[in-house]
Amino acid sequence: MGARGCGIDEGSATVKVVEVELKDGALVPVGALALPAVETGLDSAALQSAMKQSGMKSRQAVLGLTGKDLVIKYQQVPPVADFQLKKIVAFELDEIRKQSGDKLAADFNVMPSRADLTSDDIVLMALSREQRIEDRSAALARAGVTTRHFTPNAIALYHAFRAFGPATSGDVLVVSIGKQSSDFAVIRDGDLLYARSVGTGGDVLTDAIAAEFGVSKAKAESLKRELGDLRPRDKRAGLSQQAEKVSYALEGAAGRLFSMVQSTLQLAKGQMQLNQLEISKAWITGGSAVMKGLDEYLSGNLGVPVQRFDPLAEAGVAVEGAGTLDLAVAAGLAVMAADGESWSVELLTAAEKTRRDWTKKHVFTVAALVAVLAYLGVYAWQCQSRHDLAFRQASRVTLEWKKRQANSTSVERLRGERGDLAAKVDLLEKRKAAGDGLVRALGMLSTQLPEDLWVTELELEMLESKAAAKDKVAKKPMIVVDGAGKSRGTRSIDDSYLAFVDTVRALDAKIDWKPADIIETQTVKGGQVEYRLNLTWLTEPAAKVVDDAAADDTAGPSKSPPKNPSKSSTNNAAKPSGGN
Repeated sequence: MGARGCGIDEGSATVKVVEVELKDGALVPVGALALPAVETGLDSAALQSAMKQSGMKSRQAVLGLTGKDLVIKYQQVPPVADFQLKKIVAFELDEIRKQSGDKLAADFNVMPSRADLTSDDIVLMALSREQRIEDRSAALARAGVTTRHFTPNAIALYHAFRAFGPATSGDVLVVSIGKQSSDFAVIRDGDLLYARSVGTGGDVLTDAIAAEFGVSKAKAESLKRELGDLRPRDKRAGLSQQAEKVSYALEGAAGRLFSMVQSTLQLAKGQMQLNQLEISKAWITGGSAVMKGLDEYLSGNLGVPVQRFDPLAEAGVAVEGAGTLDLAVAAGLAVMAADGESWSVELLTAAEKTRRDWTKKHVFTVAALVAVLAYLGVYAWQCQSRHDLAFRQASRVTLEWKKRQANSTSVERLRGERGDLAAKVDLLEKRKAAGDGLVRALGMLSTQLPEDLWVTELELEMLESKAAAKDKVAKKPMIVVDGAGKSRGTRSIDDSYLAFVDTVRALDAKIDWKPADIIETQTVKGGQVEYRLNLTWLTEPAAKVVDDAAADDTAGPSKSPPKNPSKSSTNNAAKPSGGN
């Protein structure tokens, strides 16, 4: 939703409210209402109820000033810096306040259009009694609406025409004729050239009828609206005798309205230091602009076309209690409320102005403080979030550590169980190897032992080793064969023994009873030999059980596998010694 603005025009007969909204880059009227005015000017409860029923959303409004509530003055000021201009105008306003004797709210602005006869700036100054502003602001506050500021109706009339009127060039005039006051805006090439408010309005026509016919003001108002006609006399053919009398009575009073328009143009030319002011066209609006023939009457006297200006004609906004012609000033006030950059003068009481100046002066400080507090709040929230995240991560790490500790303990336990199983397997393997060794030794001896050699003793021994003690590996079984021999032929017993040993060592590895390792010793005495054979058939697989268990375990440090005593014995086996 675009920016909204609300304007309130408190007339002597009706209170008009218009709300506009920015849509697609243009301000559009979205709501309007009119209420009968009371003696105090504004019925707060009625206004609050009416705005609620009409769906108006604005809770801040710009209010207009006109007639006896307003003084507009113009002053020539040489081009100076802004701070010097403020001092010059402030001095002039102080002089006016002293002469008035009342507390006055005042503001000024440099006119947007330049003078023709001087290089000086023309400053518009607007003044109003503070008490009147305070009373109206209080009444509006009771209706639930805050006063943004007060401004002359003539300036609001200019903004209504700028926003909702036709595009123009040159000098044109817009006049709003109310019941007891009138407002004028002279416009040059789309910019405000001159603004004026006077305390004379359509009541002069009503008073003329009342005086002519000796009737009440209410009756005179009724006659004016029903029978009055200000068209040229040649266009009033066919009127009733009473209507003709009423129209004759209006002509004299209408002359006062024309004189008011004419004096406004003369004042504009003089006060704005204009070389010339040539109005090419005029528009009339306001409650009295509905007077039949008023546009033609003014056109005939001014010598330029005069049309009625209806700012809400194409808005499709229904209004009860007033015609849309009567809403031009309220529409202009709403435009000023919605467009904060619009040219204006803004009247406030001294106390309210001081408060707003302080707020404006310290707004950046307050905004900075709010920003700092917001930053600290966000930072605290972020710190809390980070703390919570770190706490969750620490909890996950702790849980993971405990799991790994448990896994490590389990691995150690399994490693111990695995070692025990390996030892048992090794023991069983070697026990089996021991039995197999005896059988194989007997098979070897029965097939390979020559006739001149015999066995005196066959014994099973279990070898001790440092690796076996350290790694809980079973003792290695070894078959010890003790024997003797004596030559029974031409070959010496020593040669016969050595041939036997060489034959055993040269046996094919596929032969089941070939020993894995053989260590032999011999002693030859007097033609006889005594020998000892240390035989083992145990191969690597029994020791490799422990090696594989350690190699497969990656959960912790591995233990060194036990050395193979048979391999060591083979490498260090004593060569057969001769008996000679």
